[in-house]
Amino acid sequence: MKNNYNGSNSYTTDVIGDGGIVYRVGEQGYVSWGAGNANPYAPVQIELQRTYDKALFEKNYRAYIEYTRDSAKKYGIPLTLDQGTSLFTKGIISHLWVTNYVWGNHTDPYGYLSQMGVSKEKLAYDLAHGFTDENPTTSENKPVIDPTRAGAANPTLTDGTNYAHIDQ
Repeated sequence: MKNNYNGSNSYTTDVIGDGGIVYRVGEQGYVSWGAGNANPYAPVQIELQRTYDKALFEKNYRAYIEYTRDSAKKYGIPLTLDQGTSLFTKGIISHLWVTNYVWGNHTDPYGYLSQMGVSKEKLAYDLAHGFTDENPTTSENKPVIDPTRAGAANPTLTDGTNYAHIDQ
């Protein structure tokens, strides 16, 4: 974890990793700028540790979802994901949303999550509903479609302004 965090280049409030541990690295309730000027209204920015260990990922992901839900509720943020096209649309946003509608080139967390069997739809559902016996942490033991990569299931890519169609 210590190799992945650089506090001089961002203001992230929390990092989740090492088996579901929440590290408070900044003060919540102020401006978070881990996504640059896209976050002038964000009281929280949470980063998720990248791991290739499925068991570690499961613990981290569960904590990530639960902590994100708790933080959103604390600040009156709707439990919706990547809605709208304006910074004034309330809800939880990803770096990919920031890239598509504000600036930047980050596409996380979708590529990483897809490698671990979590689709964008599953992430949105988990953020909205949390976990129950009927909704386990992950549902797939294999990678799912990464919405940031072109392929048969995702033939159209966009950066928010430009569109590309991939013919198979």
